[in-house]
Parts: sequence; C-alpha cells; structure tokens
Amino acid sequence: MASQEIHNNENENENRPIPLPYFNFGILNRVDWRNNDIVVSSGAKCGTTWTLQMVFQLLNKGSTDYKDLLLEQPWPEFVEYPGQPETELLERWSSIPITKRRAFKTHAGPPVLPILPHVKYVVTARNPKDAATSLFHFMKVHSKEFLEMWNLTFPDLPPNIYMEEFFFKVSRFFEFYSGWWNLRSHPNVLILHFDDLKKNMNENLITLANFLEIEPISEDCWQKIREHCSIDWMRTNGEKFELTFAGKQNNIHVINPGGMIRKGVSNDHVNFFTPEMNQRFQQVFEQKVPDPKLRHWLEFGGNFEK
Repeated sequence: MASQEIHNNENENENRPIPLPYFNFGILNRVDWRNNDIVVSSGAKCGTTWTLQMVFQLLNKGSTDYKDLLLEQPWPEFVEYPGQPETELLERWSSIPITKRRAFKTHAGPPVLPILPHVKYVVTARNPKDAATSLFHFMKVHSKEFLEMWNLTFPDLPPNIYMEEFFFKVSRFFEFYSGWWNLRSHPNVLILHFDDLKKNMNENLITLANFLEIEPISEDCWQKIREHCSIDWMRTNGEKFELTFAGKQNNIHVINPGGMIRKGVSNDHVNFFTPEMNQRFQQVFEQKVPDPKLRHWLEFGGNFEK
C-alpha cells in the first residue's frame, strides 16, 4: 500500500481506523456539526451502507429519487481525488439547506470522531469474523481506475496473512467498538447489531425511527421503507450504493458493479476461517477486548446492559 498521506496532522490521524491515502479523518474536527445531525458510524463491512439506507429512507419517507446514497448522505473522511482541498467538501456540506436534516457516514469512532451532545450517533456492529470475511472480499472489488488514481495496489494476501497483517494490525476494529461500548448509555448514541437487523429489521427500523425522532410515518410509506431497506432491493439497485463520483470530474467508480453488497448474511465466516485461524482469532480477541460482555455481544448481538 502507498504511504502517501492526505493530511499531515499526526495527532489527528494517530488513531484513524483505516490508514489509506484517500481517508482524511482530521476533517471530522472541522465539520460544522448542526443541531440534530445524524452520524452513522461503524467498522468496515459491518452494515454501514445498510444502516445509512435505513436512515435515508426514514428521513425521506421511502423515496428512491437519488443517484448515489453518498451524494445524499456524505462520507466526510473520504477524499474524492488526490489533493482535494478540505474547503471544497466543507463548503459543500455547509451549503445543505438548514431545513434539510443532514446524515453522514463514517468509519471513525471516539476519540477520532467528535462526540457532541446535539448530534445523534447510530452505531452498527457485526460479528468480527463476519466483518473480517466480508472485508477480505471487499478489498478485491475496488475499481482499477480508482486504485490507479491513488497509485495503490491491494496485495492479494492469503487469508491467514490478511488477518495478521491487516485485520489485527491495521483495521483497529476492536479499538473502534471498545470506544463506542464505553458510550453505550449516552442518550444520543444508539448501538445496533447486524445480526439483530437480519433477524428483525422491521422492529429495528421502528427503534431507529424513535431514536431519530422521526415524525409519524403512514403505513404506505412504511411499506416502501421496508422494501427499499431489504438486502434484495439494495442488491438489485446496487449502483445507488457504489460510490460513483470519485475523481476531479466525478466520473470514477470506486467499486466495481455489484461489489458493494456481496451476500449480506450472518455466519459467512465459517466458509473462510480455518481451525488455526479461529484459534488465533480468539487469542487476539481476548487480548484486545478484555470485557467478556462486549466480546459476547460483538459475536452474537442481542440486548445488553447500559
């Protein structure tokens, strides 16, 4: 991977979740966060796009009138092309009318992400083994044009080496969720689990709507929302979720067609992890996440004590 840095403030980027040149986590400290902004925060491949789609659908009553979800709900740390000035992005987000409630995506958590009392945070977690499995495949579907723009090559690592050199050492997955776990009792933080969303999406949509204080929704709109948040609908309309606007001319696709939403299932790690990988994972898991309650919840979801 290239060692190029977009932002040179080492303190801001010290704890950044994913050290790639097209991520500038320092910009999160310079966003003019508004009252009632929404931030969807999760580790990579933990249901971020799915949760963001739920938020968009709730805010827009089941609308499908958009080209790319991330044009509607920005991803602050994502740098669209080398050398892109921060002001271009900050001014774009500031120009969103104050009458339109803003929602953002991020792979940053505390302490990199500012935690403010007037902002609502929706956090989605996933079984770490499933997240690692999905991320392994996801790294293979970035478009040639996008990688060439950043002078990047993702090495084709064997699964066990990928786990050691990337997931354990680079992704900061465990640190990310430990940070959010410490804030789980905050009234402006809602923590969801991918497996719970799979088991009962409708119930979790209601929980999300109540947390975001969405105005009453008609049954007709609820039907549209549920349909448009289904994995099948999102896969069929995958071009709406594939970051199609990178590059100076906004014409470079980040992800190859069909690459963003692969399976959207639970327990796919059984097809990826060998017994040796499972043993090593458990060793690292217990070392990096000493809290047994957090370990159990990350693996299985369900209710937890605040």
